[in-house]
Amino acid sequence: MVNDIELFYFLALLQREGWGTAYEYWVKSLLLEKVLPERKALTRVLIAGLPEKYGLSLDFLLFSQRRSSHCVIVDDRYDRLEELKGLCRELVKLKLLKQGSFDFRVSHGRYLMEGLSFDQPFDLALSCESIQRFTGEIQPLIVKKLLELSKRSLLFFPNANHQGHRLKSHLSGVRKQDVQHWVSRIAGARIRNAGYLDMPFWPAGIKAGKLNDSFILKSNAAVKAVSGILRLWSQIDRRLPFSMRERNCHMIYADIESRRALCNPGG
Repeated sequence: MVNDIELFYFLALLQREGWGTAYEYWVKSLLLEKVLPERKALTRVLIAGLPEKYGLSLDFLLFSQRRSSHCVIVDDRYDRLEELKGLCRELVKLKLLKQGSFDFRVSHGRYLMEGLSFDQPFDLALSCESIQRFTGEIQPLIVKKLLELSKRSLLFFPNANHQGHRLKSHLSGVRKQDVQHWVSRIAGARIRNAGYLDMPFWPAGIKAGKLNDSFILKSNAAVKAVSGILRLWSQIDRRLPFSMRERNCHMIYADIESRRALCNPGG
């Protein structure tokens, strides 16, 4: 499999992250491949906002590349987009990305995506740990905008039930019920599936990749061993009781289908 934990660990290191980001990318990739199989054509993909803290959604870029999609990345933070552009140049040199398969847009509105226009709708919108940066009344407006621009949206938020966000990561959490409520008020939209995701051995906000870096970074055998352990753990964690996952998963996700994808020219 191209999207393996060892590759994701390499991507994490490029972003000055560690095993937590690698594991997050791995479990998200399993979900993406499950809900969007290869037979599902994805000509245009939107990455709506970069993560507030951890990484720059390189996993979404590689997913888009594997599906031969043109990817548009939007964020309201110019410095974050510039950082991502630099990493993309490195990935093009490494032949992990194809030049011309992606471009960037800066959002200047009150909230992410406001005022941006596009020539045609997207087949898929992806967003990970970005929408929660905005105030509570703005969050549903962003989701509504995405459902106007894209036929399908797969959105990831910090899990409000996980105390690690309050104590360590300091990311604002979102409840699954919140997203369900937002979507229920949007005509032509429905949630295909929603759930909890990303439950490694460590709490949210801990940079596990920093532990023993001097050994792990110099040893391919160690990287393969840790990757194997996390691959096995990912099969276990999704079978754990719902009550445990509800409290301990770092993220919630919502897979949303929209019949509203009219490529609204802004607003």
